[in-house]
Amino acid sequence: MKSGSSFFLKIAIVLFMVFSIVMIVQLQQQFGELEVKHAQLKQQIDDYEERIAELQYELDRPLDNEYIIEIARKKLNYHLPDEIIFENRKTN
Repeated sequence: MKSGSSFFLKIAIVLFMVFSIVMIVQLQQQFGELEVKHAQLKQQIDDYEERIAELQYELDRPLDNEYIIEIARKKLNYHLPDEIIFENRKTN
């Protein structure tokens, strides 16, 4: 009876080792995927922080003539009367 229980004990140990190896491989794969996702999210955070800094700079700028002219050009597509405007149109 002792040899029968010893056999089942060996089988149980082998199955446990196989299960452990499979779990380790799966965990390593999940860890790799999470590292990639972490890097992507960190890049997004960096991009958003850069955009926030740009917006903060615009908010902190004084409302002088230079700022008003820049906003008129960018947002309203205005230009000064003596400026020459060149258009770059794409042809299909």
